[in-house]
Amino acid sequence: MGSNQLPDGVTLQTHAHCQIVIIENLSAELKEHIREFITAVCHGSAIVETVPLWNYLNTMKELNARLQAKDRNGRVGMIGELLTHIFAPYLLPHLVSSAIYFNKEERNVKKGFDLTFFDEAKGDVWYAEVKSGSPSQGEMATSKAVGLLKKAASDLIEKLTSTDRMSLWNSAIFDASVALKDPALTSVKHILSNHASLAAEGKTWDFHAILTAGVFAHSVDNRISIDSVTKKIDFTSKLEPKFVDEILITIQKSTFEAVVDFIANEAGQ
Repeated sequence: MGSNQLPDGVTLQTHAHCQIVIIENLSAELKEHIREFITAVCHGSAIVETVPLWNYLNTMKELNARLQAKDRNGRVGMIGELLTHIFAPYLLPHLVSSAIYFNKEERNVKKGFDLTFFDEAKGDVWYAEVKSGSPSQGEMATSKAVGLLKKAASDLIEKLTSTDRMSLWNSAIFDASVALKDPALTSVKHILSNHASLAAEGKTWDFHAILTAGVFAHSVDNRISIDSVTKKIDFTSKLEPKFVDEILITIQKSTFEAVVDFIANEAGQ
């Protein structure tokens, strides 16, 4: 999806297994990137071309309707997850998304894993959890990011180790079926089914995790420090069971309203 170069108005900081995306502004290039790929992100790239109903305008109308039905906290969560989908091809070029953004059954919070990815070279599935929020009055963006990453880690462990949440796995398999084509689809469905069986039996496997924090600070001066984040991220080593591999992603935007307004404008609202 797209080139490896981030759109104008977006900067990237990297340190070890941690990446921080800072959206300086919703530039014309970033808006064009969203226009180009939003239908595939929402519905699944393997199927969207065969369904005329899922054109750009209808997709933006549906996205806007879902956003407007939420309170502010709900919209913050939705935008954080959407931006993770949008930037994943830049941040994780070795992985292929096997997830879609829209919940299938209703305009509610998506049931299942936030995102899943397939490592074609190694034949592994990665599971992603996204947590988003705004710093409270006087709170530093770095502290907010660390707190959100901790919450993402604990929630993802709960999902992966639950013995009675088959709906998570059913949703992930459905997503893959509309996001991927064979032979990747067959491989991902096999891996997901195997992991689902292990989870149901109370067993664990080598967890590959992507933890994302969407931080919407009120001021561009309240910036996340990547050095501070990496120094404080020691909690995953204390989790049981442990992640074998993990990638930390933090996406910072000074105001999420700009994204919400863009979606409403594109929907003609």
